[in-house]
Amino acid sequence: MDINSTTLLFGLIGAVVLLALGAIVWSFFGNKNSGSKAAAISVAPIPTSISDLSGKMDPRSQGIIPLSSDQCPNLQHPHGATRLTFTENLVGKPFPGLKRAVDYDLTPLVGDIGSRTHALIWFDNGKWYIKDLDSKNGTFVNERRLDPNVPLLLRHQDRISFTLKHEVSFLDTNSREDLPMVMDCEVVKLIAKGGMAAVYEGRRGGQTVALKIPIDYGEGREQANKRIENEFEVLRSLRSDRAPRAVAISRTGDDRGVLVMEYIDGGTVKGLWQEVGDRPKLRDACALCLSAAQALEELHRIGRVHCDVKPDNLMYRNRFTRGVKAPMTYAEAAETLTLIDFGITMEQLTSIKNPFGSANYQSPEHISHRQLTFKSDVYSLGCVFYEWLTGQRMFPNAASVAEIHAGHLNVSPEPVARVLSKVGEQVDPELDDLVSRMLSKSPTVRPEMAEVCETLGRVGGRVRR
Repeated sequence: MDINSTTLLFGLIGAVVLLALGAIVWSFFGNKNSGSKAAAISVAPIPTSISDLSGKMDPRSQGIIPLSSDQCPNLQHPHGATRLTFTENLVGKPFPGLKRAVDYDLTPLVGDIGSRTHALIWFDNGKWYIKDLDSKNGTFVNERRLDPNVPLLLRHQDRISFTLKHEVSFLDTNSREDLPMVMDCEVVKLIAKGGMAAVYEGRRGGQTVALKIPIDYGEGREQANKRIENEFEVLRSLRSDRAPRAVAISRTGDDRGVLVMEYIDGGTVKGLWQEVGDRPKLRDACALCLSAAQALEELHRIGRVHCDVKPDNLMYRNRFTRGVKAPMTYAEAAETLTLIDFGITMEQLTSIKNPFGSANYQSPEHISHRQLTFKSDVYSLGCVFYEWLTGQRMFPNAASVAEIHAGHLNVSPEPVARVLSKVGEQVDPELDDLVSRMLSKSPTVRPEMAEVCETLGRVGGRVRR
């Protein structure tokens, strides 16, 4: 090899080495500047309005996420609602259904309800917060409307929604709550978390129990503990298998009341619908409604109104074959149907200042702050029954809580017989009349729960499918 060839060879080797060193240096220093956006999140001042973002701070570096309503993909769920789940682990990555990569530290929730920003989420001192920006339709966390003046600490699995058609789950494992300490009980795991309480599986004296613990949303510890005591007294007064058995009242380490009650190894009727993939047959719908009506009739006999009748609060008990959970049918679910969540039950003729519960099943008097009666539960059960019979909600085109409330107050839903006739099905005229009366705007027109039970027992026997 001559001198020129040798020089050329060493020159090429040197160039390759320099390129390799350059790549290493770039990967080391470049990644520090362009790495995970989550790592760049810093403590952010609490914003008071969206104007705080304009020309003053970079939302990506400050951990501020404006949530507007014009970029959300229409992801369908069983009742036609738009739902988007986000997590810090997906920072900077495209979401399924999105046409572009995420621009902020977390995906904005967007949709077809207007273009203004509804809320802000920001990161401060290791925690995530959300604040409503005085939006028209409101911002809801776990179905509770936020006070625009009060930021709320977000927890793992919190559900954020702006209308009933737009919901997002807050999934940040760093925000997961530690299991609470409960006197005389071992807390095993979180089962469910709603707007007012969390329910855990626990052990007490070798027995599996359910532990219901109120969530502190600023209402005051004393009032939350009174709800627990009220629910304990109600459950202790109910004797049938249509309600969980009360075991005891306990306390957490921070002095929150804990309702210790029977653990129901099963699921909700709402969840069963999702598993089955279709509405119940007419006969099964009648059987389910009869079981729910029997549970409510017993509650009414002790002078209490449930105030939150909905498919989520109707559970069934699992069936096991040789120790293995067997598939459940609607007919089997009706046999063991159990009414749950008595935390907001109240005496008849009680007036309320603010509507609570689920908008799709609230009675007109509930919405308009009038006195609640046993007939209020009849209306709510009528809403559930209508859904089971027809496969649709009473006001399927309503896009907000306000529109649903307006429907309950002013609009008569399409009769069951007419809805079913569109799919070639017929309904017993007496059953159609019962549902119509249960859904009357006037409580005096609605039947008593005992009449609902009697009619369903009679008509259900005539229904063949």
